[in-house]
Amino acid sequence: TSEDFVSIAKTLDRARKDVGVNFLGGYSALVSKGMTKADELLLRSIPQALAETQLVCSSVNLGSTKTGIDMDAVRLMGDIIKETAERTKDHWLFKLVVFCNAPDDNPFMAGAFHGVTEADAIINVGVSGPGVVKNALERVRGENFEVLCETIKKTAFKVTRVGQLVAQEASKRLGIPFGI
Repeated sequence: TSEDFVSIAKTLDRARKDVGVNFLGGYSALVSKGMTKADELLLRSIPQALAETQLVCSSVNLGSTKTGIDMDAVRLMGDIIKETAERTKDHWLFKLVVFCNAPDDNPFMAGAFHGVTEADAIINVGVSGPGVVKNALERVRGENFEVLCETIKKTAFKVTRVGQLVAQEASKRLGIPFGI
């Protein structure tokens, strides 16, 4: 049932808290080729799961250039987005992303799915940059447009580089290939 999926989300959120993880993705479905009953139940559980957990994040891929768009899933997600927005309107963190053409080898957040076409074990690291860029821009408030552009460029490079260095070090220490 949808409530079973909510129970799983709550269990993941408790486990995340117990081990000190500060962001948890993977409450996700890839439905561009159609929905299984389990996919539909997960989708229907999203509003309650995101409202009743702290840092569980969800994503849904509705379509792709190769396989088309699941219009039943698009219609259902319209209702789910509205319900999620209503149930989580007092939350500080937006935790739902809906995609078309989500790359299958990239752990996107809010949902983060490990590439379904990737090896069983691989290190992928994503670093979120909007807060870092906002902070950098606040430091150059009032400067000219060229300074703003340069600040964004340098900050984006640093965010990307940090992700790469963290992933390479984790890959080396764990003896697992570095992905992206």
